[in-house]
Amino acid sequence: MKNVVITGANSGVGLQAARIFARNKDRLFLLCRPGEKSERALGYIIQESGNKNIELIGVDLAEVDSIQAAMEMIIEKTDSIDVLINNAGLQKKQFTTDSGGVELSLAVNSRAPYLLANGLLGLLRGSKSPRIINVVSDLYKKGKFPVQAYANAKEYSAGKAYADSKLATVLMSQEMARRYQDDNVTVLSLHPGMLATGALRDYPQLMIKLINMFLENQSLAAIESSSLQHQRNLLIRAVPMYIKMRYGILTKRLGVQMLS
Repeated sequence: MKNVVITGANSGVGLQAARIFARNKDRLFLLCRPGEKSERALGYIIQESGNKNIELIGVDLAEVDSIQAAMEMIIEKTDSIDVLINNAGLQKKQFTTDSGGVELSLAVNSRAPYLLANGLLGLLRGSKSPRIINVVSDLYKKGKFPVQAYANAKEYSAGKAYADSKLATVLMSQEMARRYQDDNVTVLSLHPGMLATGALRDYPQLMIKLINMFLENQSLAAIESSSLQHQRNLLIRAVPMYIKMRYGILTKRLGVQMLS
């Protein structure tokens, strides 16, 4: 039995990964925004898998204090973590910041994975083969570094901010892999392909529906109403495997793109 932490497990790739681990009877900590959507996903996962060893931890990944509180809850409940999946992602249509003034895409997509990886490193060291999987996007290729620090709405570009945050996560993953190698922690960046997830939830519903027509649907509703229950996606294949790979990105076809 593995101890697994997954962010954004109420939809998309995070939900799919949670279903797989739950069926494997692993112990899950699901870090999600509080609300009916998360409760419904938790109920579905438990009912489908018969695994009741699953805990839903409410968290706002844009706020440092909330992340810290979530980590403290996990630390109180277990002495090791085998897999940390930083899956939650966000793209804000309008310029928005956290309580400390950090642009929200950067806060959720990059800072949150950094805080969780570092804050839970002690528990990861307690595993025989720990791994951190940071879910990114192929749009990282359009990002620029250093990341632009947007100061106001006039400067802000949603697409650029998202791409920058994903590039920052890719670079952060590389550095994590280098720093954590003495602890035997494998760190992966994962691009799961073009999927319909909740990252665009800030946009008008009509726009989201039009975009999702061209994407692979990973929502709970789609799982319940179609053969997508048996679909294969990259994360489901990649996570259960111990992949000894550093300084690269897993891509949709399970290929490895090494970074210079």
